[in-house]
Order: sequence, then C-alpha cells, then structure tokens
Amino acid sequence: MCKQNLFILAFVHSSPNNVKERNQIRLTWGGDKTFNGKDFRTVFMLGDPLNSTIQRIIVEEARKYKDIVQGDFKDSYRNLTYKHIMGLSWTIRNCPNVRYILKTDDDTMVNVFNMMEYLNFTEQNKNFLYCSIFTVQTPFRFFTKWLVSILEYPFAKYPYYCQGFAYLMTPDVAEKLLNASECAKMFWIDDVYVTGILNVYANVPFLQMTSNHSFTIMKKENLGASVKNVMFILSRKKRMRESWNTAWNSILKYSRG
Repeated sequence: MCKQNLFILAFVHSSPNNVKERNQIRLTWGGDKTFNGKDFRTVFMLGDPLNSTIQRIIVEEARKYKDIVQGDFKDSYRNLTYKHIMGLSWTIRNCPNVRYILKTDDDTMVNVFNMMEYLNFTEQNKNFLYCSIFTVQTPFRFFTKWLVSILEYPFAKYPYYCQGFAYLMTPDVAEKLLNASECAKMFWIDDVYVTGILNVYANVPFLQMTSNHSFTIMKKENLGASVKNVMFILSRKKRMRESWNTAWNSILKYSRG
C-alpha cells in the first residue's frame, strides 16, 4: 500500500531474471525515498518465470524488499501488455491518492532530482501524459521480433504513442487508459497498445517530452556534463552494472555540484 501523501509511484517493468538490475535500482534512484519532503516509491512488475528455482528467488526478494508485484501470466516479450495493464491496475487500486505515476523499464536510469524539480513546477495535476512521442510509425511486416501480421493489426499506421522506456502521467490518465482496455482488443506491443490504441478511446492530450530530458548511453565519453538536465537515461550497454554506475556517478556530480 502507498502513503496518503505519495508524490510519485514508479512501476518498473522487469524480467524475473533481472535481480541485479532491480538491486542496482534500489541502490541508486529507486526504492522508498523522500526528496525535499516529497515521497517517492518504486514497485517492480514481473510475470511468471515458469521456473521453480527462479520463482523461489523472487519470493525471497519480495519478502525482503516488499516491492515486487507478480502476475500469473508467462513473463515474455509478447506478454508485456499484460504487465503494463497490471502496473496501471495495481497503482490505481493501491495508490489512489498518488500525485504522479512513472512507468519505466529496468534498463532506464531516472534522475530523480531533475524529475522532482520538473514536477514541482508543472501546473498540470490532471490529464497529464508526458513522454517522447512516436508520431509516424508503421507496423513491421517483415521478419523481426517486432513482426506484426495483418490479422494482429490491419491498419497501415499506428496512432501516436509514447516511447515505453519512461513516461509520466497523473492517476486520472492511468484510470482512463485502464478503463479503455475493457473495450479495446488486446495488442501485444505494449507501448503502442497502452499509450496509443487505448488513448484513441481515452483521448488524453500528449505533452511532448523536452528533448534534453532523455538520453541514451552509447559510450562512457557520452556522459559527463551532458546529463545535467536529463531525467531519463536509457542504457544500451551489455555490461549493465558498469553502465548504471557510470551514469549514476555522473548524475550525482552534475545534479548536486
């Protein structure tokens, strides 16, 4: 359950195997924290690993940290929509008075200092959907892990939708999207479905994320002063722990310096 005065609830998509990534989040930007009197909580969304050994590890992790929400669906790439809907549903049920909701992934670093500062000054307390918007995207019709058949999605283009690595919303938006899921046919690409297709029904206006609020790590040399104003850092490195530590050290240096 959430505190009555919770400012931000972050629900994080995570794979059951990604224990190290979740621990790194807990040690850096995530967990239950307070910034300038504003409370912040992180919850991890997982599916079923279909592996008894991994499940025992998850049960122990949940017992220790009390920040795991697990669904009864197979945890897989094509089931991310179920995980996304679960995140919205859990948040609305358990944190009805939260001020803002952050959806993000476990390979995204959040500069909580800059996010808090931005939200402290925004006057949008309702109908707020802040993200990097895809405006002209078409389904992949050739062989790739994103292959979408005509039967799955018969239209030539996707509606506008948010890039799924990180977006912010107010709880009324989460509730509108959740309600829309009751009448919209399920589609397996979760960011297209939740913030695109469902938003055709919900009709929430997008607020385009400021260009310097997101950043992709390619090399260590890309960090430094360039992260000063960033809110969300998406890591593309295979060596995740090194990537997180490099990003976090830079964030601390330039956010507090």
